[in-house]
Amino acid sequence: MDFSVEAAGGLGRKLHIRIAAEDVRGQVEQRLRKLSRNVRLDGFRPGKAPLQIVEQRFGRKVFNEVAYDLMQSHYDQVLREEALKPAGPPKFGDVQARPGEALEFTAAVEIYPEFEVAAMDGVTIEKPRAEVGEADVDDMVERVRKNHTEWKPVARAAQRGDRLIVDVKRGDASADAPGVAEDVALVLGEDRILGDATGQLEGACAGDSRNVRNVRTTGATGAAEADADGAAESVYAVAVKSVEEAVIPELDEAFFETCGVQEGGLAGLRAMLREGMENELRTRLAALLKRRVMDALLQRNTFDVPEVMVAREIESLRRDAMRRFQIKEGDEQRLPDDLFGDEALRRVRLGLLLQRYAEQHAIRADRAAFEAKLDELTATHEDPAAAKNYYRSDEQIRLSVEALAVEDGVVSDVLEKARVVDEPFSFEEIVHAGAARESAEEPGEEHTHETT
Repeated sequence: MDFSVEAAGGLGRKLHIRIAAEDVRGQVEQRLRKLSRNVRLDGFRPGKAPLQIVEQRFGRKVFNEVAYDLMQSHYDQVLREEALKPAGPPKFGDVQARPGEALEFTAAVEIYPEFEVAAMDGVTIEKPRAEVGEADVDDMVERVRKNHTEWKPVARAAQRGDRLIVDVKRGDASADAPGVAEDVALVLGEDRILGDATGQLEGACAGDSRNVRNVRTTGATGAAEADADGAAESVYAVAVKSVEEAVIPELDEAFFETCGVQEGGLAGLRAMLREGMENELRTRLAALLKRRVMDALLQRNTFDVPEVMVAREIESLRRDAMRRFQIKEGDEQRLPDDLFGDEALRRVRLGLLLQRYAEQHAIRADRAAFEAKLDELTATHEDPAAAKNYYRSDEQIRLSVEALAVEDGVVSDVLEKARVVDEPFSFEEIVHAGAARESAEEPGEEHTHETT
């Protein structure tokens, strides 16, 4: 075999491979002889057909099979000899395959990048800090009360905070248009189904019909957003079927029992809520800190990324989105590549970077780290022991848990080397407001766990 390897831009490599004619011929003859011992041909007993006859009948098919197998095996051999790590399958081309001649072809492939991770010593990472205060628990008690709101029909005109049950159709009340929705529940001043239009329903009574104008605007510029008809203003006919006022439960024993508090009254409820809030806060803070470590790593390290890996990640993100939004197979064009390109690139870069960092610093998921991560992941399951056994028994899940444990090891290692400064936040900012957006990704979803 003769071969050469040339760079083909970035991480692309083009392999030129030539296999001698006698090597090809030897493989073809060997396979034909094996075939002749089993093939059945009219006029001959099984295994007794002359090799020449077998070659006439099956020679071209056997040659094509041998050529394909030789291309794959010699491609693999070149990868080993040149220590190339392909990031995806090859694209064979320029194939010259004729019986009696040398087999020549090219193989285009992208390889994994080779790079050294930059030192993180001295990098400043802001560590978010927050606590659950008494006022936060007060707010949560009120949230829980509102979540248990009951709605009581009233005979008066609707006012802000009331809930209306309505039928909605496009166009004004005189238009002969199909209904958009029936029995829609709208809370005046809070609902987003009709945007700012719910304010136009104040003063309505059960049995009333109103034409509601809804002007939609874009958040970035405030400019009117045109609908499918090219209009920035939509008109809906809204038929009010009932008006209901909110009845928020009192803080009494019945309410405490509804919340799962069997004893301790209000103090018991507050203790239960505080525990849940502190658990959520710890999770959010850890995710936000992890995100900042990942951002610091990405900012300090620049390297080429195989396009084939980004394409795979885009497809994975698209499939996830299709499941999430219940988009049918065949409608993929509704979710073009551009929607996922930036996130896919980030995930691939981060996956390669974390893997390389772990290799450089000998970070592995030993048994203790694996079990600690497993404890964390199964803590909220009804039966943690059963969940752990399932995670251990499924190889793919087990590998994912190991990858998450390695990620945690990388984060800890970076934080040991970096300059860490506290950044104070309130509970509200971390859990319910803007800072929570930084930690929107769940731990372990930062990147794909592709390995070389």
